[in-house]
Amino acid sequence: MSDAKKVGSELVGAARDSAVSLIDAQRGRAADQIVAIGDALRRSVESFESTGASALIDYTNQTADHISGFADTVRDRSWSELAGDLESFARRYPITFMASAMGVGFVLGRFLLSSSERTHQAGMSGASYSGGGRASDMRHQAGGASRPVPSAARTEYGSSGIRE
Repeated sequence: MSDAKKVGSELVGAARDSAVSLIDAQRGRAADQIVAIGDALRRSVESFESTGASALIDYTNQTADHISGFADTVRDRSWSELAGDLESFARRYPITFMASAMGVGFVLGRFLLSSSERTHQAGMSGASYSGGGRASDMRHQAGGASRPVPSAARTEYGSSGIRE
């Protein structure tokens, strides 16, 4: 029985080590993406240098520096330390935390919806019909095949017949 416990604990330890290394790699990738955002911000303001908008340039460079500093924090700290920092921030500034969480959720939701629509439209790019690629514009034929429905043939909810 003790051999089974020993093997089980070794398997759990190996799985934990593998998960930690995977999470660390993801943390490094996330930090790289954050740095890329800061660099893009710096590049976007370069065109304003000739216009004399020095206040905007300074503010943008400071923001890019903060973003790069945040990326370094993400890269250098463990997930448990980052979670502790987030919890501490949420306790000190609950309203700001909730507003930020809602904003991030909104942006992430919009991103996921637009990604989903692009994927769906890419899959439907071969079909040509009016309606913008909605699934409701396809009618199933016998045998499971789908065909485009002309816009004049759509029926409203509760109608009794199909017009084509």
